[in-house]
Amino acid sequence: MLIEAERLVWFALPIIILYIIVRLLLIKIVRYNPMNDWLRFGFVCYLAALFYIVWIYGALPVDYLLYNWVPFKTILGYLNYNIPSIAVKNLVGNIAITIPLGLFAALGFRIPRLHIVVYAVGTSVFIEAAQFVFYQLGLGMRTIDIDDVLLNTCGTIMGYYAAIVAVPRRIRLRADVRRTA
Repeated sequence: MLIEAERLVWFALPIIILYIIVRLLLIKIVRYNPMNDWLRFGFVCYLAALFYIVWIYGALPVDYLLYNWVPFKTILGYLNYNIPSIAVKNLVGNIAITIPLGLFAALGFRIPRLHIVVYAVGTSVFIEAAQFVFYQLGLGMRTIDIDDVLLNTCGTIMGYYAAIVAVPRRIRLRADVRRTA
């Protein structure tokens, strides 16, 4: 586990350095706002980690594609699984990995409540579609699963509503990235 964390850091470091360089170059164009800059920086770090975890970590090049188009098939399979640690890792992991997307949707992008489901489903479908593209390019294979879309969508929506409930409106308004970008 420690080795994978080290690999993640080395993968994310150039992305973070590039973000910092671009931000410094744009300091006169985009007004400095500490809250917005920390939100952007956190989001870039999160996206680098998400990219690594979803598309690189554990992806092995193989000659076949695993997929599931039947809703709840994998979820029910995990619930009936005799090894609870694997079930918890996959079910909770698929929800937890997208909670930050929902948090940023509420705090950074201020996506309206009526659009959050479209945002959540769209990002989840994008993740699964990108896994298919990586498979087609021979860069590794992950299972393409409709249940991952459902769990990722739930995680994004949970993060969104957690931010709406936990963060006062005045702070959410000050954190609007679009107003200072």
